[in-house]
Amino acid sequence: MYYNKFRNRGVRKVVQYGTGVILPTNEDIMSKLTVIEHNWSRGDHFYKLAAQYYDDPSYWWIIAQFNQMPTEANISFGQRILIPNPIETILSYYETRAASNSVPRGGY
Repeated sequence: MYYNKFRNRGVRKVVQYGTGVILPTNEDIMSKLTVIEHNWSRGDHFYKLAAQYYDDPSYWWIIAQFNQMPTEANISFGQRILIPNPIETILSYYETRAASNSVPRGGY
């Protein structure tokens, strides 16, 4: 269907990525975190929350992963979103779990 469009644009290959595995948290990591509650409202996006709370929008996937929400389409207005802090603690936890489970970091 798109063969001619891709060929005309010089596209030789299309790679499709699957949704990454969401890693659950456990009591040990939860005891080391402070969790901020945020009510999802119009205009919210994971990357905006990451910029607001972590000063880095590229950490959007941490908020998505922590809330077990692979996409923003899974969230309703007014829904409570949890923001884990400090970022270094949760990042280290996810990187360690991902390495032991062969799950790509932030892979959505």
